[in-house]
Amino acid sequence: MAGNNGGVQALLRQQYIPHAIYIHCYAHKLNLVICDVTKEVPYLSEFYSIISKIYTYFHKSSVTNEIFKLVQQRLNLDDGTERSTDARGLLLALNEPLFIVTIFIMDRLLGKIKILSDQLKSKSLDFGTAHSLISAVINQISELRNEEEFSKLYDQIIEFSGENNIDLNNKMKERRARKTSTRFNNCLITCTIGQREEINNKNKYRIFVFYPVIDSILIEINDRFSKTNMDILRSVSSLSPDSSKFLEIDELKALCNVKIGYSIIK
Repeated sequence: MAGNNGGVQALLRQQYIPHAIYIHCYAHKLNLVICDVTKEVPYLSEFYSIISKIYTYFHKSSVTNEIFKLVQQRLNLDDGTERSTDARGLLLALNEPLFIVTIFIMDRLLGKIKILSDQLKSKSLDFGTAHSLISAVINQISELRNEEEFSKLYDQIIEFSGENNIDLNNKMKERRARKTSTRFNNCLITCTIGQREEINNKNKYRIFVFYPVIDSILIEINDRFSKTNMDILRSVSSLSPDSSKFLEIDELKALCNVKIGYSIIK
């Protein structure tokens, strides 16, 4: 759709409307922000893998099978099947302190993004309002990036863990230590090669999960919803008679400055 050469928007501009402005779906762009954040923060890929496995585990179960498994659990029985093995593995993953902390962090941050996503899907939303909503979410997420806000969140995690008999001091399952390949001997390594920092206390949760997730979200949002693009879209919005800033000169300047030939709002 968005390809510069073979995308639908490119073909339409080449053959029919050369000066058309292509605008990528805002809700989809916001979804891409989360996808990119997952790639940037090391533990998040594992976190989402666990979430996906939980969904798959329960989604495959019929009502009868659910009742059967519940009875087995109450009787402390184990059928020795692959599903029982999967269940034990998922239970271990769910009880890991890092998973508990991460799910609280993602709930806090994605909750704000979910509200924005729902608003961006509205058929009546104009670009000016979208700009205001996106800016507001950026400010809200930025304000969370401090030690005080994380301490408040961590207090909630401690309370939840206490109510559900979860030991936050429980050590994660020991992972086999990875050895550095011999081909790196006598080399200066400036990036990770598979090793992962052990994240097991409040300070590390903040430094290696909370801050990186916030930073990645802000970087991706600012990249995909750049000020230049947003100013142009606000100008387009001001062309509508329904806009509160209809045909205001200051609002139209950004659109007037767009160079002919560069007509893609990324």
